[in-house]
Parts: sequence; structure tokens; C-alpha cells
Amino acid sequence: PGGQGHLTLHLPAGWHRQPAWLNAFTATHDPPAHPA
Repeated sequence: PGGQGHLTLHLPAGWHRQPAWLNAFTATHDPPAHPA
């Protein structure tokens, strides 16, 4: 196997329609929209 194995995560069924985990992931990587 060799291709896009840089993001091999065990995502639950319906992850493509539940970007809740993605929001939490990007929230920790992206700076706040309104810094205090």
C-alpha cells in the first residue's frame, strides 16, 4: 500500500456528513477569529 496514507484515521461511519470532528480539529490548528 502506498498513496494517501498520511491521514489514516479510523473514522466512524458517516464521518463525511458529520464534520464535527473536523471542526474540532481545525479549531485547534487555526487561530481564533476574534483574539482577546
